[in-house]
Amino acid sequence: MQAYADLRRDFQSINCPCALIYGAKSESFSSRSATYMKELLPHLEITALEGAGHHLFLDQPLGFMEALSRQLASWQ
Repeated sequence: MQAYADLRRDFQSINCPCALIYGAKSESFSSRSATYMKELLPHLEITALEGAGHHLFLDQPLGFMEALSRQLASWQ
């Protein structure tokens, strides 16, 4: 489990703006996972893309681009 602890510590040491955009209907990544990541990295900004599974840009290409554009604009 040392590798897992190292990964968690590495993730927590990120100090630049970070965002997570995930598919709300993903079978590979859940809101529970997003919540856990937020606990580890409080400044993480999270967006669940409605109507998308794991492959956001295939399931909701326009929605993904809109979410990404909004996120990037918020960092300017």
